Amino acid sequence: MQRELDWIRVSGEGLIAWLRRRPPLMPIIAFVYTLFGKGLIFSGGAGIFYALQRMVAEAMLSLMVLEAKLRERADISSSDRSEEVTDTRSPVDS
Repeated sequence: MQRELDWIRVSGEGLIAWLRRRPPLMPIIAFVYTLFGKGLIFSGGAGIFYALQRMVAEAMLSLMVLEAKLRERADISSSDRSEEVTDTRSPVDS
């Protein structure tokens, strides 16, 4: 999964990379595609089980993408706060 996350960060083009950067979309699309696009609906229980496995794998990857985005936001906001804290001198002191 980490390799996929790294690939999403590096690859900026393509429909799959675009969908994977929008976490709620890809698990649903992966389920529908594997079930109907690949015709696994006709494989019975095994096909449905595989489609569910793909959906869970894409959901895990989506959570990793969300976590990475939230960490980036937290790093940016913490660096902004540290700049405010380090510059505590008042104009009168200088």
